[in-house]
Amino acid sequence: MTVSIARENLQLFSTNEQLTLSSEYLWLIIEGVVKSSTINHKGENVTLSYWGKNDVVGKPLSSDSLYILECVQPVKAEKISIQDWQKLSSAILRHGQQIKELTYIIRTGKVPQRLLSLLGWLANKSSDQLNPHKSINFNITHQDLSEIMGVSRITVTKILNQLEEQGLISRPGRSKIILHDCV
Repeated sequence: MTVSIARENLQLFSTNEQLTLSSEYLWLIIEGVVKSSTINHKGENVTLSYWGKNDVVGKPLSSDSLYILECVQPVKAEKISIQDWQKLSSAILRHGQQIKELTYIIRTGKVPQRLLSLLGWLANKSSDQLNPHKSINFNITHQDLSEIMGVSRITVTKILNQLEEQGLISRPGRSKIILHDCV
């Protein structure tokens, strides 16, 4: 699905830059990956999800008062004003479906399988569709993964090491995880 409203609303964002938020518009991601997060009652950062090509993000899709959208790699996004939201109905429905998918992943099964499923889900956000191997092509830390799953960073590190030893994943660099025919 490709949605386009007006190219004058196209903006480029750098890695670690935050998308501006308003109740008057949404962002349609054209390229790149964005992390959504919030701050909990203890002042700690809580990762909510990751969003990629053709996903819609923005303040109107979150009830969190402290909602943050941060680019984890360079992003090209289009600002969609409130007057044009009806053109995004399928993208908004997909937004809800992806939240449901992520909730299912992090709540079903044992931690190693949940982590492997999460890695596959994240790879779908950034993989080149022509490449036969799924890969996560942006820097995601063990802490980021632990925040999404609700387990300790140490647990994530141990499981990632086990998955690598089993040949299910490889990590050729800090900012890439390759999945080998497992998800």
